[in-house]
Amino acid sequence: LPLDLAAFMRPPHKLCPFLHVPIQSGCDRTLSRMGRPYTTGAFLQMIGNVVSSVPGIMIGTDVIVGFPGETEADFEETRVFLQEAPVHFFHVFRYSKRLKARSRSFEEEVPSGEILRRSRILRDLGGQKQAAFLAGLAGSTQRALFEQKKNQYWIGRLANYVTIKTRSGRNLRNTLVDVRVDAVEDGCLRGTLVA
Repeated sequence: LPLDLAAFMRPPHKLCPFLHVPIQSGCDRTLSRMGRPYTTGAFLQMIGNVVSSVPGIMIGTDVIVGFPGETEADFEETRVFLQEAPVHFFHVFRYSKRLKARSRSFEEEVPSGEILRRSRILRDLGGQKQAAFLAGLAGSTQRALFEQKKNQYWIGRLANYVTIKTRSGRNLRNTLVDVRVDAVEDGCLRGTLVA
């Protein structure tokens, strides 16, 4: 990402405060073996700059577990990195061989049971971090774009891509409405329309 992205996204702007930036691993040794041209330190510097400059931004990332040669220490380094990094949710992928990937020829495959265990640990951590981010929005007023009605709730998105639901007798489809965030339920926000 360009270094001036944070300045570009700072209010007033027309960009949504949401970024999805794949890290792939929180271990520099694994990143090097993957052939990635960046380090965890560079990632943290870039993301930290954006988070400190753009209020309410939500940061997502991708991470791969079980890359050939990933030791328990490498995995633990990734877990700690993700726990401490200003990343609010992440998609966890289990390594699998790809036909033309350089890693296909790497030795030291991680057993599938171990890959599954590591995946579960990071998915749980990701759920905790996302829940903490959502809980931090409770009590605030947010602008939401509502898209559909489902099970008596209008479902919409905040500018930072967070899902919110509210009850209303009005047709909210394709409208921007201010909503007070009342609670977190089932991985999304529940709110009340602000009159």
